[in-house]
Amino acid sequence: MKHMKKKLLTAIIAIFALCLEANAQWYVGGYIRMDSYISNEGVSTVDISPDVGYTFGRWSVGVAFNSYVSFYFGKSFTSYNIGADPYAEYYFPINDFLSFFIEGGLGLRYHKYVEEGFDYGYFNFIPYVAPGIEFMLSDHWSILGHIGRLQWDTHQKNISFSAEGQALSMGLYYNF
Repeated sequence: MKHMKKKLLTAIIAIFALCLEANAQWYVGGYIRMDSYISNEGVSTVDISPDVGYTFGRWSVGVAFNSYVSFYFGKSFTSYNIGADPYAEYYFPINDFLSFFIEGGLGLRYHKYVEEGFDYGYFNFIPYVAPGIEFMLSDHWSILGHIGRLQWDTHQKNISFSAEGQALSMGLYYNF
């Protein structure tokens, strides 16, 4: 156990030194999204997702905190979701202000569904991969957009890929 603690401490110090050497910087941001789509149920969703992370070289690691509420029109049915998505991103610079990136992460969620006389909740893990684009507005401000998502839903036991309107997101970020 003592050797394991030394190895862990050495690894943490090495990662910290690598981050300092690689001109690393912190960032904060996120997005607020409201969308509606027509289905058999007619759903409207409000999504608030703040984000914090650390960039070093072409890598970025962070966590997005998610909370959203979906309202089903014509029914007294509402779903609530809260969670955190730890992630890592690798950037492919196109020029000085535009980069393509690929993000991989693990969505950790708690879902709760409420209907008249019915209350159901569960935890869910969603490993995912999502491509995106970053546009630098200045040295500190950037706009990030995700263009789809491939994910495994452990509760529903299915793999899904989405690239339609609900899978498109855009947020504003500040780099320190």
